[in-house]
Amino acid sequence: MPALGTLNEAPRLVDLPPIPDWFEAELSDIRRIDGHPLFRIVDGQRELVFRNGEMQIKHYLQTDEQACFVRIERQYFRRKSAKTGEYKEYQSREEARADTDKDLFLMVEPKISIEVRMVGKPCWVIETYVAPSDMSEEAWEQVRFAEYVKDGKPQMFDALGPFPREGKYIHCLDLLDKEGNAIAPSSRLIESLKSRLIEFESDHRALQERIDDDMAAAAAFEEKQIKRMTDNFYQKHGLAALTQFHNVTASKPIVTGQIQTVNGVNK
Repeated sequence: MPALGTLNEAPRLVDLPPIPDWFEAELSDIRRIDGHPLFRIVDGQRELVFRNGEMQIKHYLQTDEQACFVRIERQYFRRKSAKTGEYKEYQSREEARADTDKDLFLMVEPKISIEVRMVGKPCWVIETYVAPSDMSEEAWEQVRFAEYVKDGKPQMFDALGPFPREGKYIHCLDLLDKEGNAIAPSSRLIESLKSRLIEFESDHRALQERIDDDMAAAAAFEEKQIKRMTDNFYQKHGLAALTQFHNVTASKPIVTGQIQTVNGVNK
């Protein structure tokens, strides 16, 4: 996967085909549940969800059922305060040297920070609303907290966050052509979603199976992810939410692509 980030910048995102002005209103009118549109459209590159104690990309790219990440390296410079012992950071060596604060030591230290970011799907994504009544709060709390091993010691973290009392949206479909390129939503999509709704309404089991299949797929994927955690800086970024009763020691996740930073730094 190509590099997706540069110094002090978020990963570059793909410009998606524009959504027609009328589309979102018609999409919302297909059906509402407790005031929430049954379907909504989101940008797969930007939509976030609470996962592993923080907000992360919701609809991530996968390679062999493993999430894709990009490593971003940033070079910066710093000077230490003789008064407080704290460091002040700068974008360039020249900026650091130009600082006339008399409390700072003259020595300018070059540093490199490394950040790992999950890569979202470069397309529009249709999501389906799931009401709180369709989920079990008791089951949610049973698997909400996860455990992994760091420095040989078990560590606990909040993998799922609080129970979604307002409901939640889950993945329905990606808007891609046969070649895997992003496409704009259309009236044909509206008719397709209406047909799906008719099927769900005629047989409630179809809707329940859709929800169950989505959760089962997430559980299978996330189990593999948690097994691939490692005791290094990739841990927080490579970890997926714990599902049904997993308690495992981790190994290294897949990281795809790495970028060059300015000033000739490339690791």
